[in-house]
Amino acid sequence: MKLSIIFFGIPREENQDVMDSLTGSDIEFITTRHEQGAAFQGT
Repeated sequence: MKLSIIFFGIPREENQDVMDSLTGSDIEFITTRHEQGAAFQGT
């Protein structure tokens, strides 16, 4: 069984290093428009 790791968030200058490190990995980053939406989607 393969686990899927998904992050929800807003790509900004503060987390650009994290976004760059996710390139080419199995971890998926899904962008949202609002922080509240990201928190809701993550639950």
